[in-house]
Amino acid sequence: MQTQQSQHKHKTRAEVLRERVRVRLAVNEAGKDIAAILIANGVVLGDADWSDIFPHWLIATDGDKVIGCCQIMHGKPVGFVEFLYVDPKAPYKLRVIALHKLAISAMATLYIAKSKYIAGFIDQQNWKLSEVLQKHKFTKIAVGAVIVKVLV
Repeated sequence: MQTQQSQHKHKTRAEVLRERVRVRLAVNEAGKDIAAILIANGVVLGDADWSDIFPHWLIATDGDKVIGCCQIMHGKPVGFVEFLYVDPKAPYKLRVIALHKLAISAMATLYIAKSKYIAGFIDQQNWKLSEVLQKHKFTKIAVGAVIVKVLV
């Protein structure tokens, strides 16, 4: 007869961490958390209004804390994923899991929206992410700069 302990499979640390990170569509209240993650990663957009972001952002959470985000822009034939960032203060493994889950969710969202391609800008200094994406059959098509202008 099996003991109670042998009937229950113990989860690995990696399984526990993967289960902790959830990805969902961001509601307007998450705008301040998204802004904080962007600022922590050096993306400062001055007087941007972060109170009206729905339905264009996905967030990754660890419990109630937002630890990652990305902006989804539907388009045909090309949809875009931008501002894919995680909280640099979050533990390394949670950051990796959040990036992975956000990327998969972004691809699924654009696939459902009937985008044929997914595109996004990667900072040239983030060569590690670029290498990882290229290993997953992403193709580098251009090198450039992101520019912004306030429209108000």
